[in-house]
Amino acid sequence: MGRKMTKNELYEKLKDVYLKKNADYGDSFTKSLRTFGVIASLVRVSDKLSRLETLMSRPIQEVKDESINDTIEDAINYIAMTIGDHDWVHDIGSPLSPQEYVKTALDAMINYESSYSKDDCNMFFSSCITMWNTYGTRPSKSICDQIIYDLSKCGEYLVKLRLSREE
Repeated sequence: MGRKMTKNELYEKLKDVYLKKNADYGDSFTKSLRTFGVIASLVRVSDKLSRLETLMSRPIQEVKDESINDTIEDAINYIAMTIGDHDWVHDIGSPLSPQEYVKTALDAMINYESSYSKDDCNMFFSSCITMWNTYGTRPSKSICDQIIYDLSKCGEYLVKLRLSREE
């Protein structure tokens, strides 16, 4: 049997994966956010949550090069990048870089003692989609803030889920 990661190990792994993938993808996620708005994040997180649901509900995985843990970690990073970009855009004059905002978002999600369940995560994510559908392609800052808050709660659940799983 494997062992479970510590919070610090998870933070370091997520940060490392974020930096490497962001370099490999040419910061495409941030470009998508700036071009399409928060819907770009909601689509990618939705894909990861759907994949996670499917992988956890059946014993055999067809694609062998991305594990359940990888899927969870990717979803957490998408959420952290969304929070980080949102905070960076709205904190005019901040000395922090967008990358430092992402690291701050990761740190906050990992260090929050979440009591959220899978159902809570689904509810928070559904709330994001409902707000998007209600307020359109460029929701106000207050609606974006609520979407970011709900995404962060979903991320806190995913962190708890990942920390409960063996490597």
